[in-house]
Parts: sequence; structure tokens; C-alpha cells
Amino acid sequence: MKPQVKLIILFSLFIAFSINCFSQEITKIEILSVPMDTETSSPVSCDMFDSSFHKEDIEVMTITSPDGISNFMQMLDSLDSGLTFPNTFPIPDTRAKIRIYSKDLLADEICIGKFTILRDNDIYLYTNEFLVFMDSLYPDPFQPKQQQAKALTEFDITKQYKGFLGEAMGIMSFGKNNNFMYEIEGSFLKNRLTGIYSQEGDIIICVIQKSDNHIFEVGDTLRFMLKEDSIYPFTTEKEADLKRPLARIR
Repeated sequence: MKPQVKLIILFSLFIAFSINCFSQEITKIEILSVPMDTETSSPVSCDMFDSSFHKEDIEVMTITSPDGISNFMQMLDSLDSGLTFPNTFPIPDTRAKIRIYSKDLLADEICIGKFTILRDNDIYLYTNEFLVFMDSLYPDPFQPKQQQAKALTEFDITKQYKGFLGEAMGIMSFGKNNNFMYEIEGSFLKNRLTGIYSQEGDIIICVIQKSDNHIFEVGDTLRFMLKEDSIYPFTTEKEADLKRPLARIR
């Protein structure tokens, strides 16, 4: 083998080894965030996060312990991929950003919005573990978590579906006594619809009795078409949106 060829092979192996080590040696994770309900004149892209908010308004959390880094990376790697429904899930309107460092070099950036997460140009959905982490960033000073947990257990759930209602990702729960609850994913948002429902064949009709947001009002009606293990929201009086199902998770 010619010396030049040997040199090229050795150099290539060195580069591959260096990249592999770099990808594994994570030394610090920074989480930068502003309140999720912070209003802006236009959506904030991942690249524009730092320049869209005042520095004093951005909270910074740093993880440097090996155990903390390992646990956090496992949580990131377990995110639900939203790629099974192309063009369905929106790019985050960024309110939090995760920076992952290898020594002093930036190895990765992840951007987080109310409903979705952007990583490596792919869109991901929240997992329950990630929601718990987000709760730690956005505590509700008016309602202790013990009270939140109690309220959820009092709702006797029989079926649950996960998906988009309009632009909001959330979970629709149906319980005994014909009551329902729709929660926008991420309890830090504190957005919930509750009411009663009835079913006529494969059509589910939900009447809102309480609303924590300004999109839906008391007395509004939500209609869904039930098909196998999914429900499809009606976007017009006669047509359900078959492209955006809420899939059964329980």
C-alpha cells in the first residue's frame, strides 16, 4: 500500500474517532427559557430566540453533573417523533432553548415551543417525562402541584386520545357519567376544557361547561367522528378532518 494511501486512511480513522468521542463527551447542558405565555409580534424561530427577548428576562438553568447529564440525554432520546404525520405538527414558536456542550464547544441546540420541540431539523412531541421537566421550569404559583394531582385523579377516565385540536396539542379524556376533559399538553399552560358529551353512532358531541382559555366559550360544541382507535375533529358542520386524528392512548 502506498504511503499516501496509508496516511489518508489513518487521517480518516482519526477524524471518525474524534467525532465519535466529541459526540459522547457531553460536559454541560444549558436550558434558557422565558415564560411560555410571553407575547411577541411574530413567531420566534430557533435562530432568533436570543435576539427576541431581553437578556434579563431569560432564565438560565445549567446541568454539569454526570448523572444529571446522562438522565437529561436519556429523556431527550425518548421523545416521541412527530414524523409519522408529515406537515402536521407546527415548528415551535420558541420560548425555551437547550444548548448541549462538549467541553467548551457547542454540540447541539434544541428549541421548544408550547406544543412541539425542534431537534436536528425534526419535529418532536412532548413525552410525559419531558412535561414533568417543563413543569419545573414553569411552576404555577397559584396552584400547588399536590392540588393539581388531586384534581386529575378525581376525573374517572375511561378513554384517552392524543392529538391536535386546532393548533393546540393535547389530550382528550372521556370519563364516567358522560363527562370529558381536554387538556393542552403541558400543565404549565393551564389550559383546559371540561363538559359533558353524548354519542350518536360514530359521532361524539361535546358541550363545553368550563373553559380556561379565550378560544372556546361555555356552551360551545365540539364534534368528533369515531373511527377505529382514533377520533377526528369536525372542521365544518358536515366534515371531519381525517388528516389530523387524535389517536387513542388509553
